[in-house]
Amino acid sequence: MLETYQNSKDGKYLNVAKDIQLGVKNIGEKWIRDNGDLWYQIVISL
Repeated sequence: MLETYQNSKDGKYLNVAKDIQLGVKNIGEKWIRDNGDLWYQIVISL
């Protein structure tokens, strides 16, 4: 997303990149499974 934003200067790509970053930050260590592996997807009910 950041590369696309840099190439296009379209703010919608920057907004998506920031939302992704915030989502990862908010999930924190919940990405880490009990065995130390990482979840490939987390689905949050809307």
